[in-house]
Amino acid sequence: MIQSPDLRPYQFDAIGSWQANDYRGLLEMATGTGKTITALSCARVLLKEKGQLVILVLVPTLDLSVQWASEVRQWFSNNIILANSKTKNWYKECLELLNTDRPTFTIISTYATFLTTKFQHLVAILPNETLLIGDEVHNFGTLKHISLYPHHIPFRLGLSATPDRYFDETGSAALNTYFNVTEQPTYRFGMKEAIAAGFLCEYYYYPKLVSLTTSELTEYKEISQKLMRFFDTKAGKLIDSPAVTALLLKRKRIIHQAAGKLPVFKEIMKTLVEDFDLLKYLLVYVPEGNDIQIEEEDIKLIDQYSAIITRDFKLSQHQYIGGTANRENILDQFAKGKISVLTAMKCLDEGVDVRRAEIAVFCSSTGNPRQFIQRRGRILRTHPDKKFATIYDLVVVPEITDQYFEDTLQMEKSILQGEFRRVHEFAGLALNKYQALASIDDKAKEFEIDVFSPFS
Repeated sequence: MIQSPDLRPYQFDAIGSWQANDYRGLLEMATGTGKTITALSCARVLLKEKGQLVILVLVPTLDLSVQWASEVRQWFSNNIILANSKTKNWYKECLELLNTDRPTFTIISTYATFLTTKFQHLVAILPNETLLIGDEVHNFGTLKHISLYPHHIPFRLGLSATPDRYFDETGSAALNTYFNVTEQPTYRFGMKEAIAAGFLCEYYYYPKLVSLTTSELTEYKEISQKLMRFFDTKAGKLIDSPAVTALLLKRKRIIHQAAGKLPVFKEIMKTLVEDFDLLKYLLVYVPEGNDIQIEEEDIKLIDQYSAIITRDFKLSQHQYIGGTANRENILDQFAKGKISVLTAMKCLDEGVDVRRAEIAVFCSSTGNPRQFIQRRGRILRTHPDKKFATIYDLVVVPEITDQYFEDTLQMEKSILQGEFRRVHEFAGLALNKYQALASIDDKAKEFEIDVFSPFS
C-alpha cells in the first residue's frame, strides 16, 4: 500500500457504518463528495484485516474504468487488471494472480462484461477474501444482473448519488437485499449537507420557460388525446402498459427536442457573454433522443447548438458524445480553460470527473431524478478559484387552451409534475431559491401546481 489522501469526517463515518453493517452496504453520497476515495478506504481496511484481498470493481462505462484505475494506483501498489470488451488477456492474467500465494489485486470491469459467460467463470473462482464494489450501483439492478449476483462474495459495497432505480421497485429491492440494506442506505451524505459543509459549492439557479411551436403543440395534443384512453381518473395517473410507454416516449421526444429551445439558449449565451469578460468553464447538456446510441438526428441537433457557440459568439467549444476520442485530453483542456465550452450529449451523467465547470445550461429536459441530480453534482465540484456555480435550466411547458377539458388538465398536471419536480429540486438548495420558483409560478398555476410546496 502507498500513501492515501486525507479523508473528510463524513468519509470516516461512512466507513464505520459499512463495517458495522457486516462489511456490506450502500453509500448514498452526493456527486463530488468522494465516493471513490471512501470505497478505496474501505478496501484498505479490509486488506489490513485479512492480509490479502481481491477487489472487484464494477462500473457502467469504459471511461469510468480508466478513471478508477487511476485512483486505485494512488492507493495500492498491487496489480490492476482492466477486464472489458477493449482489453485482451485479462482472463489469463487474473488466473495467474489467483494461483499465487495470498492473491491481492484489483479487477475493474463493466456491468456489461459482468454478464458474459467468460467473466462469470472468473467470478465463480474468486476467493473468500474478495470485495465487490459497485460504482453507480443502480446499474446493477437489472433482472439479468440480479440473476447473476455473486452471493459467495462476502464483502460488498455499492456507491451512488441515487441508488434507487427509476420506476423499478423490483430492482431497487434486489440491490438493497444484496448489499444488506433494510430501509435506509447504510450511509447517506446528501447534497444539502455537502454544500453546507463546504465540500460542494453554492449555486444560482435560473429556470427558463420554453413554448412549443404550433406544429409541435398539435402533435403533442394528438398524443395527449390518445393517452387519455389510458388515464385512470380515480387514481389520477396513467395505467401501466406498453402502449402508454410508447406514447410517452414519443411525447417526451417533442419536449426534448423542442425547436423553441434554440432561441432561448441563444438568449442565455448572449447574457453570459455580456456578464463575463472571458466566458469559459461552461458545460452545455444538449437535448437528445430516447435511444442510448447517438443517431443522425442527434448529431444534427448538437451541431446546431455548437454553431451558436462558435459562429454567433466566437467561443472555442468541443462536442462530448458517446464516440468522442481523446476524452481525457478534452476534459483536461476544458478544466484549464483552453476549451471554453463543452457541449455534451448522452454523456457526463455517471461518474466522469469534470475537474472544473462553473456554468451549466441544461437544454435536455429530464424527469429522471438520477440524471438531474448527477448533472447538478457535476457542476458543483469545488475549485480554489471558484466562488459559486450558475445553472440555467430549459423547462418546456405546453400552452393551456380553451379546448382543454378537466380530465385532460388533470392528466397534463400528472405528467408535468416531473418537469416541475426537477425545478423544485434544483431551486430548493439554490442561493436564489424563491426568485427561481417565482419565475415559473404563473405558468405552474395554469396547471394548478404549487411550485412552492414539496412534491410527493
